[in-house]
Amino acid sequence: MNSSRKPTIMLLHGAFHWPDCFDSIAPLLKNAGYSVHNTTQFPSTGHGSSSSLQMDIDAVRAALLQILEGDPGQNNGNDCVLVMHSYGAVPAVQALQGLSSKERGAGKTAVVKLVYLTCNIPRVGESHLQQYGDWATQTGWFSEESEPPVSINDDVAKFIGSPDALYNGLDEEQQLTLYHDLKTQSALTLLTPLEYAGYKEIPGWYLVTLKDKLMPPEFQKLCIEAVGSRMEHVEEINTGHSSFLVEPAAVTDFIIRAATSTGV
Repeated sequence: MNSSRKPTIMLLHGAFHWPDCFDSIAPLLKNAGYSVHNTTQFPSTGHGSSSSLQMDIDAVRAALLQILEGDPGQNNGNDCVLVMHSYGAVPAVQALQGLSSKERGAGKTAVVKLVYLTCNIPRVGESHLQQYGDWATQTGWFSEESEPPVSINDDVAKFIGSPDALYNGLDEEQQLTLYHDLKTQSALTLLTPLEYAGYKEIPGWYLVTLKDKLMPPEFQKLCIEAVGSRMEHVEEINTGHSSFLVEPAAVTDFIIRAATSTGV
């Protein structure tokens, strides 16, 4: 671990969104003295994309390596704390192979912490929608009153749930503005099984959203169980799915405490 300066914090958005969803917390992290990478956008999100999960994985890995290695000859690489929201954890954990402190070796920069903001975390062999769909079916989460919030047509997924499912805690005008700005998502990324579990190599912190209408706490706890002993710390926050929009100061504090924790 490079202890000479604070790690760079990389923010990774979820499905149907772009990096600007983190505009509420990026300035707070910068004000706390952190370098923030908030520009990685999934090829699968927007413009009717039907690209593969591998393309998302490659985009994440390229950004992580840029942070860790820095510019050629400049010796400006840095450790990284990877913050993920929702679907963002799926390509992220597959991009982490060889990037932990143990795998990189003593004195090398590495991804030192994973921060999960309401993330679904499949086991190897499961896809995003398989994990979620199996749980929803088994528990009766989907019913006539609560239908699946995603529709798929010609390999393109669209969010069709209510604005409140994503943005409860914000006022109605804010919810509608954000809802109308949602992107499409490649269905392949939601249906492709996980092949590598980077969460087994790097310690994680998970923020459970207690009022989540999309991924309820019971499902989030299933995801936490998938990580096992490498889930170092779990906290709860009294918000819905987009906690960083509703309580940006509290979420920023959570990220900073994860970044400064000593578990490796």
